[in-house]
Amino acid sequence: MSPSPFDRLLAGLPRPLEATLRMYGAGASDVAHALDVLGVMNGAGSADPLAARDPDYIGQTLPALRLLSDVYFRGEVRGLENIPTAGPVLLVGNHSGGTLIADTFVFAQAFYDHFGPQRRFHQLAHDLVFKVPGPRAMLARYGTVPASAQNMRRAVGRGAALLVYPGGDHETAGSRARSTSPVVPASSSSRWRQEPRSSRSPRSAARRPRCFSVRAAGWPSACSWTACCA
Repeated sequence: MSPSPFDRLLAGLPRPLEATLRMYGAGASDVAHALDVLGVMNGAGSADPLAARDPDYIGQTLPALRLLSDVYFRGEVRGLENIPTAGPVLLVGNHSGGTLIADTFVFAQAFYDHFGPQRRFHQLAHDLVFKVPGPRAMLARYGTVPASAQNMRRAVGRGAALLVYPGGDHETAGSRARSTSPVVPASSSSRWRQEPRSSRSPRSAARRPRCFSVRAAGWPSACSWTACCA
C-alpha cells in the first residue's frame, strides 16, 4: 500500500514533531467528521469502542507522549516489571492528574514503551471525554473507552490490561463488575501531597508489596501515585 499524501508530508521530520502532527491529524479528522452534518464524508466508526485502539498509531505517536512526559511533566514510572507480562489485569487507582490527566498520559507512555504497542491496554474514562471531537479520537486510538461494567468485561475478556479510576460515577460502575483478573490496587496523591499512601501504611510496609509508581509535575496538573500488586 502506497503512503498517503499526509504520510509523505511527514516523512523526514523529527520523530517528536512527526508524532505530534499525527496526533493533531487524528483530532482534526474527528472534528471534520463531527461537523459533517450532511454525511458526505466516509469512515463511520465501529460500534465496539475497544476496536478503536490502533497499535500502529500508538507506535507512531509515542515520541510525542514521551517528550511531553520527560520534558514538561518530568514523569517518573518505576516497577513496571511487577505488572504481569501477559493476560488480563486490573490497574486500579484514584485520579490525580488534574485537568490534563497527567497520570494517565505518563503511565500510558511508560506502559507502551515497556510492553510495546501490541500489548492490549485500555483505560476507562468518563463519557464526557467522548463528547469532545478531536481529543476523543486521539485517546480512543490509545485504548481509552467509556467507563462501564460492560466495557470492563469486554477488555478483560480479551486479555487486556485495564486502567480503572473508581473515583468517578462511571468508573465506580466499572470497578464493581466481577472479574477473575489479577488486581493491582493503587494509591494516589495530588501535587500538594507527593508521598504515596502505601509508603505510610505499616501494613503495606510489613508485607513489602511489589509496586510500580507514577510521578508527574507541570502546571496545571501534577500527580504522584503508587500501585502495588495484591
